[in-house]
Amino acid sequence: ARERLVLIREEERRRIRNDLHDGLGPTLSSLQLQLSGVRRLLQSDPTTAETLIDEIKADLKTATAEIRQLVYDLRPPLLDELGLAEALKHTVSQNYNLETAIYLPGSLPHLAAAVEVAVFRIASEAVHNVVKHAEASKCTLSIELDGRQLHLLIVDDGRGLPDDIGYGVGLNSMRERAEELGGSMRIENDQHSGTRLSVQLPIGVLP
Repeated sequence: ARERLVLIREEERRRIRNDLHDGLGPTLSSLQLQLSGVRRLLQSDPTTAETLIDEIKADLKTATAEIRQLVYDLRPPLLDELGLAEALKHTVSQNYNLETAIYLPGSLPHLAAAVEVAVFRIASEAVHNVVKHAEASKCTLSIELDGRQLHLLIVDDGRGLPDDIGYGVGLNSMRERAEELGGSMRIENDQHSGTRLSVQLPIGVLP
């Protein structure tokens, strides 16, 4: 399990390195060249200089968006801005075509950063899947604490799982997030209707 966790982390670092090298690196180099061009043209051809400035502004906007995405991939800003409980409420409430309910403990204990991110990512992906695939009208998200375990449960009233359900990228990602922290994930048809996804995570995982 430790070896698998190391491999997952190294793969993530490789992806971030590639994004920086292949995306932001060339963009910033291009901006340097464009700024040099603007300096040369300011006196001799101000019209062309203004055009270059507009292009630089567009490239800066793209670079800023890439940086924000990298930051989000590392840790969703909502967790630091609102805390886990409010971040979950905010995310769940954005699905306007789905009636949602969220049940949380009166106060969540201090959780390791890795656990916070895992809960938020898994919950977000699960609700997204309900909206996209389940044809559900209602979805309930709840968190319970049991000793040193956190239980995340997401239930919908949709069409349920097909018999030949396979683990795609989204489900695999959720399961890997749980297992790399020593937890587990289970998804099955609910006893009444729809789908039931349950996740167990240890609270005491080091950040």
